[in-house]
Amino acid sequence: MSRSVNADDLMTENPVVFKPETDLFQAINVLLKHKISGATVIDDNRNVVGVISEMDCLKAILSSTYHGTSLSGTVGEFMS
Repeated sequence: MSRSVNADDLMTENPVVFKPETDLFQAINVLLKHKISGATVIDDNRNVVGVISEMDCLKAILSSTYHGTSLSGTVGEFMS
């Protein structure tokens, strides 16, 4: 008989999270280091305010490349 799967069987106990004011390059480096495709963005009260994904990061990089500008900014400016 197969066992059912519960959320706590799959969830991460200490997930990677960012604050909106985190530098985008710092967030990209953390995502790469942990080999994850995104992370939750929380405010000072630990409320979820968004998600930063590798797609959000790629869009920021491509936009700055296309416009010939240097990439700078915070997670809060690029998060979904």
